[in-house]
Amino acid sequence: MPSPSDADLILFAKAQSGDERSQLYFMNADGTRIEKLTGPDTANFAYGAWSRDGKLLAYRANTRNPAAFDVYVLDVASRASRLVMQKDAYLEPVAFSPGGDYLVVSEVESSYNNNLYLVDLTAPAKPPALLTKHPGWATYDEVRWPFSARQKEGFYLVTNLGRDFTKLAFFNVPQAKIEYLDDGPWDAEALAFSRNGVTMAYVLNVNGYSKIAMSDQLQRKPLPPVKMPEGVLLGAALSPNGDRIALTFANAAQPADIYVADTATGDARRLTFSSTGGVPVAGFVQPRPVVYESFDRLRIPALLYLPPNLPADKKAPCLIAMHGGPEGQARPDFSSVVQYFLNRGYAVFAPNVRGSTGYGKTFSHLDDVGKRLDAVRDMAEAVTFLKKNVPQVDPARLALFGGSYGGYMVLAGLTEYPDLFAAGVCVVGIANFETFLEQTAPYRRAQREAEYGSLAHDRELLRRLSPIHRVDRIRAPLMVIHGANDPRVPVTEARQIVDALRARRQPVEFLLYDDEGHGLTKLKNKLDAYPKMAAFLDRYLQAR
Repeated sequence: MPSPSDADLILFAKAQSGDERSQLYFMNADGTRIEKLTGPDTANFAYGAWSRDGKLLAYRANTRNPAAFDVYVLDVASRASRLVMQKDAYLEPVAFSPGGDYLVVSEVESSYNNNLYLVDLTAPAKPPALLTKHPGWATYDEVRWPFSARQKEGFYLVTNLGRDFTKLAFFNVPQAKIEYLDDGPWDAEALAFSRNGVTMAYVLNVNGYSKIAMSDQLQRKPLPPVKMPEGVLLGAALSPNGDRIALTFANAAQPADIYVADTATGDARRLTFSSTGGVPVAGFVQPRPVVYESFDRLRIPALLYLPPNLPADKKAPCLIAMHGGPEGQARPDFSSVVQYFLNRGYAVFAPNVRGSTGYGKTFSHLDDVGKRLDAVRDMAEAVTFLKKNVPQVDPARLALFGGSYGGYMVLAGLTEYPDLFAAGVCVVGIANFETFLEQTAPYRRAQREAEYGSLAHDRELLRRLSPIHRVDRIRAPLMVIHGANDPRVPVTEARQIVDALRARRQPVEFLLYDDEGHGLTKLKNKLDAYPKMAAFLDRYLQAR
């Protein structure tokens, strides 16, 4: 994250071998000098916000209490930090006021509920002011407090207070009032301003695809749409005077690249051309968005990928790919794993079962706590859809694949519907909700309990939902992949399911990586795991 005022100063965070205990560092632009800012290494530090003049840097740290994050402000000139907000909660600094006198802090209770506080940095003895007292659940994200004509009134954000979808809004601080600036059936998910406050850009998630909208805030008029292919926007930044916007963009057939667009015309040009390691881009496959009905007639969006050059008289084995989260979404962005298996002759079906984000607050809460298995049933109903509507897929050769919460869905699918699937691949997945909640990083526990149920009140439910207690129902061969340093889903989850299956002489393969955390990030480990995963699936699916 570059300084807003010093072109030779860059902030970055680094952790060791996936343990997520990130430390903050300054580096000069040519990379010749690196300065560590934080410690001890046993704590977790994370960037929050730069002040407009680059003199202040806000960050969070759990040095006082491993289960909570407090907020600090660092004076860049002296490198001195001071505590500005302390609470036994998950706090995140999100935005300075333009003059640097105030700091907006988010208190995150769960992935679907948070509050915003205003910290007066000129009055250290003054308690932070709660801005967003509200009934029920609501999120307040993408806080932007630009230099503009309205800066004394407040800031911009996206929120779903009183709405099913997150929408662009303005928060009037003196009045503690939200003014919605957009409405419609899709989530606003990103927001950016030019340094002069004139140009605003925000992004809508339209059935997984990104749609960019821009406006001139002085003239209060929309700007021409950016002329880009369909896909997913991964990042956006406006030039200081707002005449250009840089976009990091990807779609299923194109790895992430950077584009720059003229905001006055919408014309865009591509600046980078990502390496695909010699693999022809022309061979990559775009998905077809589909919708199917589940057991209760709920409509489930999904992405269907069919392998290229599939003979008309052949049926393909199929991976049913489950996203993580559970507050996640299968989107048409680039996945080397998906394209790898498509190239090997597999179809891929990625459903957004109930509980997924991108389709409104109501949809995202349909799998909470005791409704967990309804989402698992949505996954089973995908098989019915494939049998009836996708003749290119062989329903006898279906495998479940997923990571993190998607890994739980793999295990849940194999235990709840053992006759539907021929194999499963579980990456950093949850096998036992009790032990997962007991051993996950302390600062994550309360947020995860809001989704899954609490150790204090819901142990019977957690046991009922945990695949480890129904492992005798698993009939399909399983591959388990995990990182030894995973702080989110501890490796004990993998060991439990592997040991239980081995004790029953059920086919199971276990890949453990000592230098990884929550997923595979290192190239050498991907080059080891992916061929083994392919060989495993070929053995049980291609040979049929």
